Amino acid sequence: MVKYGGTDQYSGASRSSTEDLGFVLDYGKQDWNEVALALREFVSNAIDRSIREWGDWSGVTIEIVDEAQVRAKRNYTRVFVPMNAEVLDFFNNLGRWFLHFSEPEMLGKAILPKNNRNLGDRKAAVIYRRGVRVREFESSDQESLFDYNLNDLTIDESRKASDWDVKHACGKALADADKDILAMLFDRLLNSDKGCWELGFDTYSLQSTYRDSAESEARKRRNWQEAFSLVAGEDAVLTGNGSVEQLERKGYKPVKAPECLVNAAEQYGVQTPAKVLTLDEMAGRSITEPTDSAQAAVDFVWSVIEQHGLHNGKEKPPVRCFTSILDAGVMLNGYYRDGVVYINADLAPAGTSEPSVLSHRL
Repeated sequence: MVKYGGTDQYSGASRSSTEDLGFVLDYGKQDWNEVALALREFVSNAIDRSIREWGDWSGVTIEIVDEAQVRAKRNYTRVFVPMNAEVLDFFNNLGRWFLHFSEPEMLGKAILPKNNRNLGDRKAAVIYRRGVRVREFESSDQESLFDYNLNDLTIDESRKASDWDVKHACGKALADADKDILAMLFDRLLNSDKGCWELGFDTYSLQSTYRDSAESEARKRRNWQEAFSLVAGEDAVLTGNGSVEQLERKGYKPVKAPECLVNAAEQYGVQTPAKVLTLDEMAGRSITEPTDSAQAAVDFVWSVIEQHGLHNGKEKPPVRCFTSILDAGVMLNGYYRDGVVYINADLAPAGTSEPSVLSHRL
């Protein structure tokens, strides 16, 4: 209920009345489990209405007043909330709840370098939507490298969002970030032993989508490549743990990262093992010249094939040996690729030209 009185601005007559506004204290009680969420709604509505009516939010004022100032004002909508400890705490942290009152220059940015926006001692990601605080990420206490202001974050009628929606939207924002932001991510990866929340983003959230235009895709590729080269150097390769030794042997500088980040970065053209290593090198295989026994074995088998007319007019293929580590306890004996026979050197030791045992395997 609201009671009002005064002079009608159109007729000049004195008026007073009591009206039912349809506003009840039960609204939000199932979802807003703290006073701050209800206060956030009051301020959010004021900002939204001000932007809709006047084109900006500069007319919105939040302040502490004494009881003598609790009065209506012509052409203004005023909401007065009785002061208590929870209301005072919200007021003291107003800049953490609304970027409008602390960092208005950040309202147009999706990714925000950390700046003491958490309400407590946690360093988890703080999530805003159009400058209004939605939540802190709750499923993990891991420190984030950035906070996020996501204009298109999916929220419900209570201005809440799930952890999954938050993390996915943050991944999309990071994928679309400019070079300077991405450089901060790669710098943390290269020059610090401290992890960060962003390194746990999955490939799905970081990769491009069918909705991306050709211009957007080109911009992402340029930003990712330039950011990585700027931080790590032209000889650096973003890699998981599996290819570090192979990269070092070829003179590259491996930068270890989670596989999800490597896979996403590869889509944007960042230098990864798949771009600089052969299939054999990526599998941990070293190719060598054939031993005498490997050559003798292929010579013997090919002679048998020719005797039975099964060579189909083809020439005997060249031979190479390889060394390889066990893969899940399985040893690769050999393979045929691009017209070359590859034989595991463990089956064809140097210093012998006897083909018998190896020939039976072939």
